[in-house]
Order: sequence, then C-alpha cells, then structure tokens
Amino acid sequence: MLDRIMGQKKIIIDAGHGGVDVGTSGNGFKEKDLTLLISKYMFDQLKDMGYAVSLVRDTDITLNDEDRMNKILDIYGNSSDVILISNHLDSDEDVAQIIYALRDNNEFANLIYNNLIDTDLNVKEPYQLRLPSDTSKDYYYIHRNSGNIEPIMLQYGNLSDSNFAQGFNNDYMKYADAVVMAINSYLGGNNSKYYIVKSGDTLYSIARKYNLTVDRLKELNNLSSNNLTIGQRLIVEEPNNMVDDYITYIVKSGDTLYSIAKEYGVSVDDIKGLNNLSSNMLSIGKRLIIPFSDISSEDVDYITYVVKKGDNLYNIAKTYGVDVKDIMSFNGLSSNLLSIGQRLKIPNSSNKNSVYIVRKGDTLYSIARDYNTSVADIMNKNNLSSSVLSIGQKLII
Repeated sequence: MLDRIMGQKKIIIDAGHGGVDVGTSGNGFKEKDLTLLISKYMFDQLKDMGYAVSLVRDTDITLNDEDRMNKILDIYGNSSDVILISNHLDSDEDVAQIIYALRDNNEFANLIYNNLIDTDLNVKEPYQLRLPSDTSKDYYYIHRNSGNIEPIMLQYGNLSDSNFAQGFNNDYMKYADAVVMAINSYLGGNNSKYYIVKSGDTLYSIARKYNLTVDRLKELNNLSSNNLTIGQRLIVEEPNNMVDDYITYIVKSGDTLYSIAKEYGVSVDDIKGLNNLSSNMLSIGKRLIIPFSDISSEDVDYITYVVKKGDNLYNIAKTYGVDVKDIMSFNGLSSNLLSIGQRLKIPNSSNKNSVYIVRKGDTLYSIARDYNTSVADIMNKNNLSSSVLSIGQKLII
C-alpha cells in the first residue's frame, strides 16, 4: 500500500441500482449485484494504488436518484477535482457504451474506450446524450445533477444476452482493470506496476519490455502456463523493497491464506497484494511470495492496542518497551501511518523469546550481533549442529 495519495483528484465509484431497484435482469443475473461486484473490485484496486477513492454503496441498499446524488456530492464535495464512474448493465444495444457529460471533453472517456477495446468487449465510441425536452441539459441525472464533478456512465452490455451475462460474471475483473488503468493514466499516475494484455502480446514480448525473464513474469502472476487472454492484467514490476526480502512458499493441502499469514507473521492483505490475488482461494502447488517478518505471531505473546488520536508508532513502542520495527513486523505494516481505531498487536516485552526468519545474506554471526546475543546461544536454543542457514528458516532468539 502506498503511504501517500497519488494525484490531486479524488474518485467516486457508483454501483448502479441496488435494494428494491434491481435494474435489469436476465440469465440468472441481476444488474444491481453485478454493478456492486465490479464497483467493489475497482475500489480495491484504486485504493491499493494509493488513490483517494470512495464507493457510493458497498452493500445492497436502495437509493433513489436524489439520495444517490446527495451522497455523491457529500463524499468529497461539489468539486471539479472529483471524477465519478457510474457502473451499469442496462445498455439498450448489444454493445458497451461510454457516456460523458455535456460540460466535459472526451479525453477521459476516450482513455476508457481505448482500454476497453483491448479486451473482448464490443465498445461503442464515447458520446454525449441530451435531454429531448431541453437539449441544453444532459439526458442522465448522473450527468445532469452532479455539479462540478466529472462523471462517466459505463453501460457494459445487456444481461438478456446469455453469452454476455455469463462472460461478464466471469471476466468483470479485466473490464474493471481496463477502467482502472484509464483512470490512472487520466490522473497522471506513474503506477507502472500493471500491464493490460493486448492482441499479439506474448509472455516473452511483455517480459522483454519490462526487463524480466518469462519465468519471473509467470512467478509474479501465479501463471502455470504461457497462455494469455486479451484484457488480462499482469504485474510487471517487482514488489516494492521485496526483491531480496521475500521467500517463495508452495501451497500445501490444508493451507489457507490465514494460516500462511499467521505462520509468517504477516497479514492476509499483504500476501494478496504481493501475489495479485483477487480472492482467498488457493490451489495446491501455487507459488506465493511471502514478505519477511522478524516476528511470528504464533510464537510470541501479544496484547491488543486500539490507536487513539495523537498516537504514533514511536510513542506506542516507547510505552510498551518494544521497538517500532517489532510492531511493524508483528502487524505486517509497510509504513508508519496509523488510523484512529486501528487495532495493533503489541508483542509482550516480558516474553524472552523472539522468532526470526532467516533472509538472504544472513549468518548466525550477523543475527547474533543484531540481537545482542551469541552464536552459541542461538545454536543451543535451536538445536543446530552447524552454522549453515536456509532462507525462510525460523530461529528462536
């Protein structure tokens, strides 16, 4: 997670319909459910990229047009520094549509269009739509009543088309990724972590472009074959500060993200973020990148602390007689930023043992020096018969 907000503009994601307003339906799907699905995915991706982003609804609630618009205008205010994506699946044509407001130019809409046509979605060129009774006004309320906000309405298709309905339910993430990357480009973000697969791409051509090997590209994206699909999103950048600071874990029978995170003293979100996982499902044999944490929560006692106004990691660590790095490792934190109400696990300073996970370049001497102990003590406590260490090995200190 980035510890700064990228760009100046803020983003609102609107899941069309909701509650008693089902929207359109067809082939076993309801519009309100699928718009919420793609909207929440967009929100997660944009938040992970460091943007200020909010959802109009994150549950199945009913909002009439006035309530929805009041909520939109209340989130960040009536400002030109806000963009709005309103997701829908009620296109009256068998083609995706991108509609932008009369007051705006087509720059943002065209970025979305160019990204979506690189997927398998049939997309109509962006357009504006006027109210027949007053052509000086926008047809849709989301454009007409959104003040100074820059709104885009996306209608991905029609659920009455069985192929589209099932395809969207299966592949909504790649359409969302295309929109997210368009937002990033429009807001001037320099996040080059991801690449959207285009027609003619191969793993070799993408790996060469980003100075990676094919094997490393596959490992970063948990790919078991060389097959790619148009619109697929790939990680093409090594995880920040993790090139030499991670271990590779092979999923075994019975493993869950929670059990793996607990074993290595990191968070589930850290593992999902580093491995580009969109769900908690794991398959046996999958290779996962696990960030190092010096402390394993399985082996060390802790207390729970709720962050209050004015708190920082330094004063919390000082109060409990521990190091800041221990709190960060124990909680899987990648920055010093805290939020009021956040729950932190504080390792018990009275516990005489810590668990250290061996990383690249470590020796018994360097570990003993860092922890103010001796090589002999570490060897005795861990029943070691030699000084040879392996990356990922746990040592009781």
